[in-house]
Formats: sequence, structure tokens, C-alpha cells
Amino acid sequence: MRFCGILVTATILVQPACNLRDAMSTDVEIVAQADAHELSVDELAEMVAQGNIPLTRAAVDQWTQLWIDYSLFAQRMAAGDSLLDTIAVATAMWSDVDSLLVVQLRVRLMDSLVRIDDTAIDSAFAAELHRFIDLIVVQVPMTVTPEEREQRRRATARLQARVAAGTSFERVIADLDPAAGAQGGRMLVTRAALPAILADTVFALTPGGLSGVVETQEAFYVVRRPRLDQVRDDFALALRDTVGRRAEVEYFAALPERWSITVRSRAPALVRQAARYPRHFAASPKVLGTYRDGAFAVADLVRWLPVLRVQDQIARATDEQLRELVQSLIQRETLFIEAQRRGFVLPLEEFQRLKDRLAEQIDEVQDALGLDVLLASPVTPDVLRRMVQLAVGRHVSEVLSGQRELAVVPPFLAEMLRSGGSWTVSYAAVDRTVERARTTRIQLARAGRVIRPPLPAPKRPSSEVPQNVR
Repeated sequence: MRFCGILVTATILVQPACNLRDAMSTDVEIVAQADAHELSVDELAEMVAQGNIPLTRAAVDQWTQLWIDYSLFAQRMAAGDSLLDTIAVATAMWSDVDSLLVVQLRVRLMDSLVRIDDTAIDSAFAAELHRFIDLIVVQVPMTVTPEEREQRRRATARLQARVAAGTSFERVIADLDPAAGAQGGRMLVTRAALPAILADTVFALTPGGLSGVVETQEAFYVVRRPRLDQVRDDFALALRDTVGRRAEVEYFAALPERWSITVRSRAPALVRQAARYPRHFAASPKVLGTYRDGAFAVADLVRWLPVLRVQDQIARATDEQLRELVQSLIQRETLFIEAQRRGFVLPLEEFQRLKDRLAEQIDEVQDALGLDVLLASPVTPDVLRRMVQLAVGRHVSEVLSGQRELAVVPPFLAEMLRSGGSWTVSYAAVDRTVERARTTRIQLARAGRVIRPPLPAPKRPSSEVPQNVR
């Protein structure tokens, strides 16, 4: 857990977990075991028979894995663990921690790579590379009639006349009607970014100048070039962003060479396998690519899958696209390392925000399982264990039968629970469950029982990963 060192200084020794395996037990009446809980063939067959799900090994295994996550979660809660200590938060929210530190790195890079002083501002404003302009655009769809086009040209002319008469550009922009295709704003542009006729107009304007109506096939434009003394602060910010983006692109473009990043030839095939069966590849050490002093394994990719949510795209992607995906994730890994080496740490207020978010997610699962009432009951540990196990089974059954929405244990929290717990799955028992569930479903259908599909899990906001995962 590479991120734990950011938040704590103590050395944490984590014992190896009991990983997913096909338990070679002669007792094929037990499908799964999660610490002190067991799930029998009869129990699971009754659950899955009630839901309109495919009665296949893969589908039944999916619900078996869900039961394991619930069971490990519920038992830790019953043992008095809030799952909100520093290690738990850093583990469960690792992608957010990763993102926040990389954002710090990028901000620091902007500060170190971009130097904008008064001389640079004056020089850039006068140079031919950029123009800082106020722009009004009135779109002209291809479907408009000649009469409608003429109406839009006249409307643009009226806007130009208001600016020429002294109405502030901000006031005119505020009055624009987006429904009529009108919009406007202040921006820093290059000649290459503009239609040719508009570019000629923009770069011919002197400071303080205002254009007439500029017409292209797609739109009508009005351009004003403000004087530097009117927009100095805005121009400095826009210039800093533009120069910063260019410096950032150059910095990231150098990552592969700086870190000696390579992607293995077999990476695309391994990525497809891992995306199709992520749980079975969760601990795979097979190497997808390497970088200086490190390697990116299939297990590392699997950890990213819940964040990126690209399994469907991976199935359709070309080998080249999958190699690019692996390289982008390796580059993200090296960015995190660079952030660590520069001494960046997660601010306490950000850590508290992540902790609060995790607490909300834990509360959702705890409420769904009804653990609050159970944990307040004055019963013996053995009775509590049995009550908690029944609560887990009841929730899975109610979700399968369409009576309750699915509450999902946060995926990285579930991963942490599995790494610290003992759990097994018997696929011989899964197959037996499928057979019994088919028989039970036939009996339910003959009795006139309506089989409803499970309700989906409510959508949760995605993890805060910056858009540019390079």
C-alpha cells in the first residue's frame, strides 16, 4: 500500500491474505466461507432462484462474491471496527489520494515552469503569436432559410452597434440569447485556432479596436481588442494558463524517456483477460510494462478498473489502444512517485473530506444490512454472529428478489477487508447451487411466483481522477 507512507510514519506489517481459490473441500454443500460465516448451497440456491438472473456459474459466483464482501464488512463492524482509521481511509480512498497528490504536483509544476512578470506580459500582448479579444458569436445552422440567416446577421449588427455606442462588452454578453445561438466571452486566441477570415480581422485590430460584423458560413462574429490597461490582470491569467499548458504538455511528453517506460508485447492480451475476469487476476504479478526501478503488473491494472470503468471499451479496443492505456497508467504511476519524492503530503482537511465520504458510504451499507439495530442488541457474541450472518443473507435475498436496492461495499474497502480476512469459494458447490436453483425456479414458476430482476445499485459519484490521465 504505497500511499500509506504519506499519512503515517509507523511501519505497518500486513500479513498475506487468504486469496480467492476453488476450495478443494470434500464438503460441496458450502459455497463460500468468510471468516466465521458460511454460505450453504441451499441458502444461495434459494436466493438466486428468486431473482431474474442467469443461472450460470459466472452469475452465481458474482453474487457469492457480493455475499463475501458483505460478510467480511459486517463482521468487522460487529467487532467494533469503524473502518475509518488512517490506514483504512488511505486504502479505501487510494485513487483519490493518488489524484490529489498528482494535482499538487501539477500545480507546483505550473509555479516552477511558468514565470509571468510585467515584461513578459507587455511583450506577449504586443507579439503576433496571440490576441486577447472580446468575441460575440451568433451561430448559423446549415438548416436555416436565407430569411432566417439575414435575421441573424441583423441581430449581430445590432449587438455590434451597442458596443460601438459605448455599452460595455460585459453588459452586451450578459444580454445574449443562447437559444438563438448567441454567445460571447473574453479569450486568448492564436491565428491557427480561428477561421481564416476571422483570423485576418482579429490580427488586424489595434488595441481598443472594434470590428464590424464578420461573416462565415457557420456564424457571424463581432470582435473587440481591448487595451492592455483595461485587461492586464485577465490577460496575465490567460497567458499563464496557456504557457502553463504548453509547459505541462512538454513535461508529460518527456515522461516515457525520463522514466524509461516500456510496454510488454503481451500486454494487450493480458489486459483483455484481466478486464473480463478482474477478481481472478487481482493478485496477478504478470508484468504489463516497466519503468525505471519498477514494474506495472496486471494486479495494478485491476486496481484501476473500478476507477476508470473501461471494461466494455477494453473488450472492443485495438492492441495499440490497450498499449496506450497501459502506458498512460504507468505514466500516472511515475507522476505519483515524483509527487512523493518532492515531499507532497495530503492536507489534513483533504484527508478529513475523504474520511467523511467514506463514512457516508459505510453508513449506506450498514443501514442496508440493518447493522445499527443488531449491534445495539444485548446478546452474546455467538448470537450476534448468527444474527449478523442472517442479516447479510436477508439483504442479498431481498436485492435478488427486487425488494431492495443493492448497497455496494466500496470496492477498495472490500479489497482491504479481503486482504485482512479469510475467505474461500468452492466452485463445485457453485455448480451444485446452479442446479438446485434451476429446480427451485421451476417450482416457483409452477406456483405462479413472479420472478423479478434485482434492483441496480444507486449511482455514486465517480472518483475524483483528473481528466488527463496521461
